[in-house]
Amino acid sequence: MERVFNRWQVPVYGAFLDGKNIHKLGRPSPGVLLMGNEAKGICAELEKLVTQKVTIPGFGMAESLNVAIATAILCDNFKRLMSL
Repeated sequence: MERVFNRWQVPVYGAFLDGKNIHKLGRPSPGVLLMGNEAKGICAELEKLVTQKVTIPGFGMAESLNVAIATAILCDNFKRLMSL
């Protein structure tokens, strides 16, 4: 897996609870979005490949998001930010 990411030579954005708020991220470079397991997140082996940790800010009482929903939200925000 590491060889694939190194060959692409693009940023690897990873979804983490302690990442940078996606709404406050500057214009991102095209890259890869890495999502983890809903219960355990991104494994340590892949975490070391992440160049920018991002998060979806929480509003209200929700504790977590389904990984498919979280991916859709992040992809939408990346698309919006790249259009600026």
